[in-house]
Amino acid sequence: SSGINAEWPLRPGVANNKTVYVKGLPLTWNMDKAEEFFAAHGKTCYVKLRKNQDTKFKGSIFAEFADQADADKFLAAKETLKIDDKELIVMGRNDYFKSKNQNMKDEKNQKRKKYRLRLCVDTTA
Repeated sequence: SSGINAEWPLRPGVANNKTVYVKGLPLTWNMDKAEEFFAAHGKTCYVKLRKNQDTKFKGSIFAEFADQADADKFLAAKETLKIDDKELIVMGRNDYFKSKNQNMKDEKNQKRKKYRLRLCVDTTA
C-alpha cells in the first residue's frame, strides 16, 4: 500500500482545489488499482472509490493530491488519460459539483415544463 488514506474526509477550502474527479474506470477496480493509477501522477492523501447502493464500485473516484501542482498537472493531462484505450472523464472536484448541480436544475426545469404543458393541454377536445 502506498499510504493513501481511504478514510480521510474531504475538507473544505484548499483540499477542494487539490481534489479531482475521475469517471469511466473499470468496474472491477479496487483500492489497489486506484492507488497504482494515481501513484503514477503524484502523491495522494485521499482516494474515495464511489459506490452504488449495492456497495459496488461505480467506476468513478474522488482523489485528493497532496500537492496542488500534482493536481494541476493531472487536470492538464486529462485529454491523454485513458484506461484500456477508453477516455476518462476528468475534472476538478469543484467543477464536478457545479456540473452536477446544473444538471439537477436542468432536470427540475424539464419536469416543470412538462407539468406546465400538461396543464395547458385541453384534453376535452
